[in-house]
Amino acid sequence: EAIGAEEGEVRVENPSNEEADLPVAFYIETMRMPSARVTDAEGNAVVCQVSQHPRGRMITFIDHFAPHETKQYHYEEAPAEESLFNPMQCYVGSEKIRDIVSTYDPVTYRLPYEFENAFWKLTYRAGEGIHSLVRKSDGMELCDPAAAAPLFTPLYEVTPITTTNEKGPDIQRERMRMGRNIRGEGAILSAARLTAVETVNKGPVFTELQLTFALPGTTRCTELVKFYEAIPRIDVRLLLGKTMTDAAESVYLPAGFGEKREVWARKGEEAFRPGIDQIPGTCMEYTASDDGLGETVGDGSILFIARDTPLFTFGEMKHHPILLCDGRPENNTRPVYSWIMNNLWETNFPISLAGFYEFDYTFLQSGRLTGDALMDELREKRFDPVVYIVK
Repeated sequence: EAIGAEEGEVRVENPSNEEADLPVAFYIETMRMPSARVTDAEGNAVVCQVSQHPRGRMITFIDHFAPHETKQYHYEEAPAEESLFNPMQCYVGSEKIRDIVSTYDPVTYRLPYEFENAFWKLTYRAGEGIHSLVRKSDGMELCDPAAAAPLFTPLYEVTPITTTNEKGPDIQRERMRMGRNIRGEGAILSAARLTAVETVNKGPVFTELQLTFALPGTTRCTELVKFYEAIPRIDVRLLLGKTMTDAAESVYLPAGFGEKREVWARKGEEAFRPGIDQIPGTCMEYTASDDGLGETVGDGSILFIARDTPLFTFGEMKHHPILLCDGRPENNTRPVYSWIMNNLWETNFPISLAGFYEFDYTFLQSGRLTGDALMDELREKRFDPVVYIVK
């Protein structure tokens, strides 16, 4: 991402060792760019999309890059695109809401309930939540039915303080009683309730949905979910306004794709399957992974890139007896969650967790890979192109 004027040149560098179609985005500090025109070094037009940003406008496009390739582009303001009126078919009411079933515009009227492109189909409904995420290449359902909540649905867990001493609530003793469960026996788990769905951006490059949730422990819980038209990628930005408490608490996001999968993680240079490739007798309730998780699902793989949250937790979302690693394959198919925040002993957060936070994730489809090949692919896809305003 970069910031520039209303016309100029940008240089884009691919930091990856792989050849790929990659999204490019940069900011323009202006309030009067309704549309833009982007051309490459040979003068060929590149399909782009302009979206609003608090500092002005963001221009986004997708192009093909060789490993470590650098390209230069020219951008300039373009006239606003005319909104074509089709008098032969009713597709929008006088209040400008496009909720009429129509073959003229078959996408917009479905957006309050579902989104579908060439790669994914996501269904949802305000008041009910996320229903399904399907990988269209093989029709596979990617929501794990054993998880405590569907994909994209945040979870909040809190252990009330029930022990006391002569000074009042005994916070230290309550936390000691948790053991490896990372929760107390009376822990309360709440799944976020989807209250509203809004389309904040829709164009030739991407569609972005805003999912608004009600979640205990927060004053704000919003997700921006971005689907690209030309690449099998979903970007998720989770915005949290966290309240204050001295009770032990955690925030999670489901991270398991499909009912049957093989999950890979990596620490340093070692790719491993949590619950299987561990020293026998070690704890397998949670692990860190440098870049995120790679999951082999059916005939392909899903890359779960976690840029801000390297900690993951596995298994039941309730207090339970702790089984130490015995290498069984079913250990690797337990529900898995991105452990976003906590105020326990593995934390860098203040004990209150209070404040406003932003966490970024990316989901990508890939070929059927395992082990080092899968985790190498994940590492390469972690970094987006670097953009510089050069003129």
